Amino acid sequence: MKKFLLGLALAIGFVYPVSALTTHKPSDWVPNGDLGSAEVISENSVKLSGASNYGPFSKASKEKLSDGITEETYIDLNFDNIANDGFFEVTLGLQNAKNEYVTEAVVISQRVGDKVVVTAGWAPEFKAEVTESGIYTYRWDMYVKSDGIAYVVFTILEGDKTIGSTGEVSLDSEEAKGPDTKSPVAEQEDVSVKYLWFCNIQTDGLGSGDITVYSKLPGAENATLTSSTDSGLNIPDKEKVNDILKKALENLAIEGLSEDTAVNFDIKATALEAKEEVATQFKETLKENKVSATIANYFDIAILVKDAITDEDLASITELEEKIELIINIPEDIPQVSKGYERTYYILREHNGKVDILPANIVEKGTALSFTSDLFSTYALAYEDKLIKAESNITENNEEVANTLDNVPVYLAIASITVLSLASIIIVAKKGKLTD
Repeated sequence: MKKFLLGLALAIGFVYPVSALTTHKPSDWVPNGDLGSAEVISENSVKLSGASNYGPFSKASKEKLSDGITEETYIDLNFDNIANDGFFEVTLGLQNAKNEYVTEAVVISQRVGDKVVVTAGWAPEFKAEVTESGIYTYRWDMYVKSDGIAYVVFTILEGDKTIGSTGEVSLDSEEAKGPDTKSPVAEQEDVSVKYLWFCNIQTDGLGSGDITVYSKLPGAENATLTSSTDSGLNIPDKEKVNDILKKALENLAIEGLSEDTAVNFDIKATALEAKEEVATQFKETLKENKVSATIANYFDIAILVKDAITDEDLASITELEEKIELIINIPEDIPQVSKGYERTYYILREHNGKVDILPANIVEKGTALSFTSDLFSTYALAYEDKLIKAESNITENNEEVANTLDNVPVYLAIASITVLSLASIIIVAKKGKLTD
């Protein structure tokens, strides 16, 4: 399915949606022997200095080519640090089950006047031009199609914007095959990633230089919602929610958050024991709204801003400018609805001393509740069971009474006819007797 979706995405001109990537942490980049060096700058960045032949590399994931591979690296193309004619190479290499080199896809980036030109020898028609300094994503997608051939697609992006793409190229094509390539690539056993490798880093134009590489794209504009399933909490529209959270983050001052920090969002629901005053507020709110509900549990919903590399909590977002939809699972330990009763669920929220009852809809075949909110603190789930059988009987009895009353004139008419007939018989009988 993954390979099919990738082929479809490329065919219709969309960039393949990446669901899982290897995080190449700064400490994961190591030099190849004495050639080149890797200097950790921050939790999110490393400075790689290359040599004329080989440079630092990072062992990548064990994703299988048969399942589809996607790997990325994030490179600071700072024009101030790249001299005219300065260049570097970066490549994604593959290995087989015997840890033997299979093939690789090398990409060359070179400063030419006021541009950085990106090319690939295995895709001779490809050329992308970068005209402004910034952090760019270099992405490789490798996969095997139904025709049994292995393909590679290289894409360079600025954020979500595609600067250029090679389109799919067969790894067994004459252009892609190198002197050491084990061909056909797709027939190698359990092909996986061997390394992500920088080499020939000569950005100073004199045979040396360095390049800064990030583990994750830094900045609030690149923040990503990565988790939303704790305690049965789900987010139906993550893309929309992510945009709303990014807007909130831009207005949030976070101590220690620099322009180089990469951040993620995590929306968590955590079970808790409510404070006595809060629990009392919830119960009073239900009473004021004439709701005879039982509170099943209390929980906290928090939107956390986390360091994408260290996973450290940096801050929390408690208020949003726009409501987001949440779906929370109904606890399995809540008693089943008794026969003849109908259940209504309520979501209660306390925020800054004020309690609200939020509209909630039963979804997912009765196993979860959907609701919206823009405030995040203490919540409660409550339920109310109402007897519906008695109401049905009352309705049926009323209909029976109505039917009886409607038929009274008919019954009276029949009774009257019967009485009159009896009277006539009596009169006739009496008349007969007198005649005698």
